[in-house]
This record gives sequence, C-alpha cells and structure tokens, in this order.
Amino acid sequence: MVAQTLYLIGSLPLIILGAMHLVFTLKDRTKPRLIVPRSAEMIKDMQREPLRLTDETTMWRAWIGFNISHSMAVLLVGLGYFYLTARYFSVIQQDIIFLWAAPALSCIFAILSKCFWFSRPLAGSLISTVFFTLGAFASYLRL
Repeated sequence: MVAQTLYLIGSLPLIILGAMHLVFTLKDRTKPRLIVPRSAEMIKDMQREPLRLTDETTMWRAWIGFNISHSMAVLLVGLGYFYLTARYFSVIQQDIIFLWAAPALSCIFAILSKCFWFSRPLAGSLISTVFFTLGAFASYLRL
C-alpha cells in the first residue's frame, strides 16, 4: 500500500534525528563537544550556575535534561508512527487525528528548526512532513 510506505519513510528522518540527538547529548554529559557552546568558559559557567527558578539544579543539568527529553520526544514520534504504521495502519487510516498528527508534528518540528535550530533538523523535518502529508492524501485515495 502506497500510503503505508509513505508513512514508514516519513518516520525514518525523525527516528534518525532523535536517536542522533540522544547519543550526542549523552556523550556531552561527560565530554562536552557536540550540542554545547563553543566556549569552554561558557560550559563551565553553565555547570556551576543555578537557575533563577530554583537552586536545585544548574543550567548545565537543565540543558542536558532538556536535550535528552527533546530527543526522546522526536524519537518517540518517529518510532511510534513507524510501529503503528507497520502493525496497525488501518487504525491510522480510520482516525483523522492519528492520520494528520504525523504531518502536523513534523511540520511543527520544521518550523522550530527554522526559527530556533539549524539546517539538518529542518531538512529531516521537512522530509518527514512531505512523506507524511503525501501518505495522508494517499490514504484518502486508498492508495
């Protein structure tokens, strides 16, 4: 089925981006080199500076935690849609929320990438958006 294949392909960039982001962030916990400021002094400042919100954490710990949760969310959307598409695509096709949440979420990731991140997540998010959207329309056409 064409629609199912398009959804499977649309899931892949999110899985790849989420997994890479998670691995990079976990590596940064002990050896900050990838998703961190270029300035070693800034990293040291982040490691010792508490948040205004609370003294219970530092900017560094909040940064690492945010990046882990962010990558897991992208990974969950990708893996979730890959699994649901592979096993239960008829459920996705029969539910307008499931059908259009994938293109909507990947489009939101693309907008966030354009506004706040950089070109690689933008490209991956746009690829997912295109494939999910084509898959949703193909589903309506029963392709």
